[in-house]
This record gives sequence, structure tokens and C-alpha cells, in this order.
Amino acid sequence: MAGAVRSPVHRTAIAVRPVLGLLPLRNAACTCQSRDQQPSQLSTPSSNLAPSRNFTSCTTSRKTRNSDSWFSNHSMHHTMATGDGVASSNGGGEGSRRSLFFPRRAVMYVPACDERKVLKTTTISVDSIIFDIEDGVAANKKDVARKSIGAAIATSRRDDSQSSLSEHVVRVNGVGSGLMNLDLREVFRSCDSHGVSPDAIMLPKVESVEHVAELDLCLSFHRLSLPPLPLFIMAESPLGLLHLHHICHFATHGTRHLRLAAVVFGSDDYLASIGGVRTDSGAELAAVRQAVVGVASANGVAAIDMVSTNFSG
Repeated sequence: MAGAVRSPVHRTAIAVRPVLGLLPLRNAACTCQSRDQQPSQLSTPSSNLAPSRNFTSCTTSRKTRNSDSWFSNHSMHHTMATGDGVASSNGGGEGSRRSLFFPRRAVMYVPACDERKVLKTTTISVDSIIFDIEDGVAANKKDVARKSIGAAIATSRRDDSQSSLSEHVVRVNGVGSGLMNLDLREVFRSCDSHGVSPDAIMLPKVESVEHVAELDLCLSFHRLSLPPLPLFIMAESPLGLLHLHHICHFATHGTRHLRLAAVVFGSDDYLASIGGVRTDSGAELAAVRQAVVGVASANGVAAIDMVSTNFSG
């Protein structure tokens, strides 16, 4: 995973809420998450790269086509990127269509089992779309979600789609769930049947180097000779944050089938794990958020931040 790419500064239309105790960042972003059980999220970082697409912003000064109904009753969270642009390794197959330097300025999460929301992605122009089969999908819908990944990616990549050039990421269930290997097997089987491949994998609830190593081992059975696949890891517990630097270093230098692309801070699961209470200011998480930014920056990858509820669009 290459480091961040520096480029001239450009003014952004994205409004980012200041957070107590956080140092100024080169890039900031916002992400919206559905309030219902199956979330769809959109992050739109303010990048120092010149914008190449129109994004729906917090200030609503720019809107993507047909975005009003999509963003109703959604919440907002910020993401913090540690560089001006992130270099993405090619994933092989369809994944190899990613350019060497791929800015992840806007990230939308969609439950893979929800056909209506998958179809809606074709009308929204974002950098990355994450098809979810973890927390955004009910337990009795996970098998449907796994088998729908190939069709979801193929639909989103249609030539007439606003999302045809987006990066398509799959969020699997965590190692501790016991579902990860089944997820990977069915996801790649579904993708093969539609002639597509995910551009990256997101692994939630990462707490140790061993979790990344297990994912890497599982991928060795499903992607035998393909280039490393970009990896997003989610730190959602005190243990995950304690080990985060070692996890990032291993995911960058110690894996054969993966290469670290981003670190995601799961604030809600983190607060639940420590018995914490969420406040409007978010001050109780300021130190932890800054720590995530520091570790991500030290490892040359993007940092994706916590959820808040002050988005309207």
C-alpha cells in the first residue's frame, strides 16, 4: 500500500463539525448512515484533490441526481483521511480496473440483500460503495446477501450507471462470528457467476494480527494467484485500538493476499464495549479518534471516523 499522494489544496463544499481535542486534518469527510436495521451510508470527504464528481454535501450546495429521497431520515458521520489521496493496489480481475491512485472521498454503505437500495446506487456518483453482509443485514437475510453480491456489483457497474466507476467493496462478518469463511466462499462464487470481482474487502471487529492472518489464509483458497486485495479494517473495541499499529503493520507488510487501504473507527461498538454513553459533542471519543488518525497516518492509509446524527440533505 503506497502512502498518501500530495496535491494542491482546493476549496470544499463539505461542512465538517469541529470536535473537541482534535488537531486540524488535511482531509475530512462525512458519512451518512440509515437509522433502520439495514443501514446505507455515504461518506463524502473533503479532499485536497480536485473534485472529479458532484457529491451531496452537508451544506446541500451540490446534490447528486435523485438524492433527496435517498438521504431522508439518515444520520451523518465524519471520516478523516490522512493524506491527499490514497494509493490503491489492484485486486485482480475486475479489481484491476482500479487506478494506482484512487481517492476514496465518498463512501456509501448498502445492505447487499436490499435490491431497491442496490438499484439506487446506480443513480448516485460516489468513489466507493460497500456492499454489507455484516451488521447492516439481519441474521435471517445473510445467506441472501452473500448470494446477491455478484448481482449487486454487476448492477452497480452497468455502463449507464452513475456508479460504474465506483470502487466496490464487500464487508464480510468478523472472524469471531464464525461466518467469515462462508461469506468469502459464497461471495466469490456469486461474483464468478456474474463475471465480476470485488475491488476490496472490509473486515469488521478486528482485534489482533491473527484476525487479519485468518482472513489472508481464507483468501488463499479463493484467490489463488491474483494480486493482493485492498483491505479496510474496522477497530471497534479497546483491544482492537490497543493493537491497531501492529495490525496495520502486519496488514501492510505481512500478508500475501491483502494490502491495507483504510482503518475504520467503529464508535458505537467501541462505546458499547466500554459501557460508555454517547453525547452530542462527542468529546468522550476525541482522544480515541485522534489516536486512530495517528496510527493510520503512520501507516500511510486513510482513517474513517465515527457516526454522528447531524446530517440533513
